[in-house]
Amino acid sequence: KLNCTLMSKNLAAAAELTEPIIIGPQPKPDQMLIWLWGGSGNQWYFDHGFTSWSGVPSAVIGRQYNDNVRRALDQALPTGAAASLSPNGGLTDIDPSAIEDPDATNLAVREHRQGKIANPFHPEIVRLQNEANRRMMEFAKDYPQVKTAFFNTEVVDQLGNNRNQAGLALTKETLGFSEDELGEPKFVAPGVIADDDRHYLFHKYKFKQGNGLAQANQRTADMVHRYRPDILTINDPYRYTSLLDMFPGMDVVSTWTYTKPDPKLMLAIETLRAVCKPSGQTPLHTITMLNYPGAIAPTDQWMLMGPGRVAVTSWINLSRASKMIGYYYSSACPPDGKLSEFQVPYATSLKIKELAERVYKPYGPMITNLAVTPRRIALLSSAAAIVHRANRSLYGYANMQIYPFYTVLAMAHLQADVVFDETIDRFGLDDYDVLVLPQCDTLPESVYHKILRFRERGGVVISDQFLRAEIPGAITFDFDFTYRSKVSADAIVKNETYAKWNDQLQPESAEMEKVVGITALDDQRFMETYAKKLAAKLAGIVDPEVDCDTPKVLFNMLEYGNANYLVAINDNRTYDDRVGQYKAVLGKLLPQQTTVSIHRWEHQKLFAYDMLEQKLLEVTRHGNSWQFDLALTDLGGKMVALYPNSLENVQIQMPSEITRGTTSSLRITLQDDTSAPPSGLQPLEVAITDSQGRANEFQGYYCAKNGLLDLQFIAAKNDAPGQWAVSVTDLTAGLTAKAKFEVVE
Repeated sequence: KLNCTLMSKNLAAAAELTEPIIIGPQPKPDQMLIWLWGGSGNQWYFDHGFTSWSGVPSAVIGRQYNDNVRRALDQALPTGAAASLSPNGGLTDIDPSAIEDPDATNLAVREHRQGKIANPFHPEIVRLQNEANRRMMEFAKDYPQVKTAFFNTEVVDQLGNNRNQAGLALTKETLGFSEDELGEPKFVAPGVIADDDRHYLFHKYKFKQGNGLAQANQRTADMVHRYRPDILTINDPYRYTSLLDMFPGMDVVSTWTYTKPDPKLMLAIETLRAVCKPSGQTPLHTITMLNYPGAIAPTDQWMLMGPGRVAVTSWINLSRASKMIGYYYSSACPPDGKLSEFQVPYATSLKIKELAERVYKPYGPMITNLAVTPRRIALLSSAAAIVHRANRSLYGYANMQIYPFYTVLAMAHLQADVVFDETIDRFGLDDYDVLVLPQCDTLPESVYHKILRFRERGGVVISDQFLRAEIPGAITFDFDFTYRSKVSADAIVKNETYAKWNDQLQPESAEMEKVVGITALDDQRFMETYAKKLAAKLAGIVDPEVDCDTPKVLFNMLEYGNANYLVAINDNRTYDDRVGQYKAVLGKLLPQQTTVSIHRWEHQKLFAYDMLEQKLLEVTRHGNSWQFDLALTDLGGKMVALYPNSLENVQIQMPSEITRGTTSSLRITLQDDTSAPPSGLQPLEVAITDSQGRANEFQGYYCAKNGLLDLQFIAAKNDAPGQWAVSVTDLTAGLTAKAKFEVVE
């Protein structure tokens, strides 16, 4: 505590004040943020693996309210959790009816939206948004525990192109035509539209400028960064389209994905990767654990996903070298124990905690520095096809239509980058040998011609039955995914399902249709059959670089330097005891053993380490392929480090004596079997104890780069003198080292 006394001229105490001093740990580098959607959290979530914490809303007004916010921030500091801001997004956070000018109310809102939305182009709305965020930042700028600023713009679902005065003028000025002057589609060939097709141009304009969200987001991000450039600004959702440059100024582009009937729908993280790659932004793919009524049980209750599905979805995100892992419970399924185990199983929260303790925290400093290994397969998610859809839409949002086919590729162990029309326009296809065109019944003319040139140079084109453009030599598959909307408990038990589903659906009033339900097991079998057919037809033309003996294991390869890191995801699921009787979801994860084959390795030797077990695997060579057995458990996945040389030892170098209050270097080095530093990343656990046997705040998880970690260590002035101990465990091969040193006055 800080005790302050105000003295009068005669040295008498005129006033006294006591303020608590909150001391928190210094953040460690490259930690993975385990984020509760909304940037919220408290001690319960922290105890279950999360590292985010409730923070500061934009409506910081009134001393009592401010004091409550300060107390929440003070609670976050000693935990090391990342507190979040909730800025004013400028549309739903301002009441336009309080402004006399009727043009302050957004006129481009769909009728079913409850409440008025502000017009983001109106000068008074702009002023109010900036002022609210300025006040918030003046309040929050000096709190080091504030690390993120999150604002949700799900209002995009209700917004059309802005139809207020400024919006109409901007549309005409930018496009040269209005929304009412789109005319007929401008096809130049079957399945090919002109690049200046007005419907296509308008679609791109609406999402990048016309609805005003990009401008409002930019204002919010700019105000946050004006005061604190280090705070990560996060916005969601990203859906409805496949376009670049929709989130200017934002650090993190986020969305969430419902994974009924299949957790492999979480592969939609690839769309976020496609959005973020050109801009350098960070993708955050939130796992929504919420299930709509009737999805996994024939009930009107909202239900939380079980631990098996949360494990698979988590590993899919993790396998893409995620910087952040996000989860969403929803107020309908809070994990506080007030609802039944049937509705909200506690095992799901325990699984997140287990993943945090065994994977995210120890291996996070490594994972956040890895990159996805360059791929030779691209898969097009076309905005032109979204605008001019000619075939029946599949389950989910417009930019989710590609994922049934993408899932089949993944089950056949073929890894693909998602690309957009704009990606091909800007960067071409020179980095790829294979292009996949699912649900691409319409293509822009410029993209079409680049695909033809890609074919001329020998590129392989794969399509489904919906491709209308003429592409010589395209390999076509005729897979039927339309049944997947019928994989639900209501469809199986009641023979009914939602006639049209999206995230804005209101279950109590939604239109239902009669169907014959499909079980989750049949869905899995159909998808496995498709994967087998695809692999057989592509054999010798497009072969996987990593393979195994089952489609129930998914792979993704990561890299740093000469080291590769194979992530294997266990998708061996069956019906669970909670909702298995309804056969709508395979929710129980079963262990399995598989033989992994590495078909592309450029070195003379291969050493494979099961990182979670810290064990060297037995590797055999068969021609140009390398094989090893891998055991997968209900944790959901494994990471296998692949090195050209074995890791042999770890060493600690540091002074034998450290003076309190000074900074010293604790150097940790690793060597391989050639006595050289290994390339790649080596996660480490560092334990430091003082002369009284107490853990020091500098201990924890770190990551060596190319065999070296320089840890700057400070023995505080009030730390115990005497002999201290440090130990290091290499989390790849299990190598260890120990050292002692003296802390002196």
